Parts: sequence; C-alpha cells; structure tokens
Amino acid sequence: MSVEDSIYQALAPLVGNRVYRMVARDAPQRPYMTFQQVGGSPVNYMESKRPSKTRGRFQVNVWADDLDGAVALARQAEALLVESITLRGFVETGQVTTYESDTDLFGVRQDFSFVF
Repeated sequence: MSVEDSIYQALAPLVGNRVYRMVARDAPQRPYMTFQQVGGSPVNYMESKRPSKTRGRFQVNVWADDLDGAVALARQAEALLVESITLRGFVETGQVTTYESDTDLFGVRQDFSFVF
C-alpha cells in the first residue's frame, strides 16, 4: 500500500470518504479534505546508495462551511495522522487558516512528514 493510500484511509472516516489527492473535483459536499506531497527531507548515504525509505512532506487541507468546523476537523486529522501506527506522522507546521471568497470555503492547512 502506498503512503498516499494510507493517508486517505486515515482521513476518510472523518469526512465520509471525501478525501482527494491534490484537488477536489465536481464541488463535493462539505466538509472535505485534500492532500498533496509538497517535498520532503531526502535520505542520502555517503556511498551513493539509494535508501530503501524516504521521508515525504505532505500538506493536508480541510475545507468546510465555517472556520470552527474546519479547525475541529483539522485537529482530529492531526491526531489521527500522528497517532497512526501505520503512518506515524511528524507535524512539520502549525495549522494555518484561510478563506476562499470565490468558493465561500473556510480552510485549514497543515504539513506532516511520513517515512515510507
């Protein structure tokens, strides 16, 4: 199973499976989440050998009709990703709130690292 599949499986129960990679299509029911890889901290060896694992950084975005709902879901998502035995997420950033006037969506984004 890929790390992306594991992230999806961890987050899906929070929003009725409305978790999307990169972007949500077709204006899904709210609330929903998106996530994408936004970099990472590569592992490098002196002997020029490719490591068996890598550390990827992923941004998780929570979208809802109101800020309180988005924040509450983002806190639940953080707990699930960090406490997951499969993922063992590492919090990279604090939560950042946002508002999109074009879609009237309130959001929270946060970055996590996973070794996979």
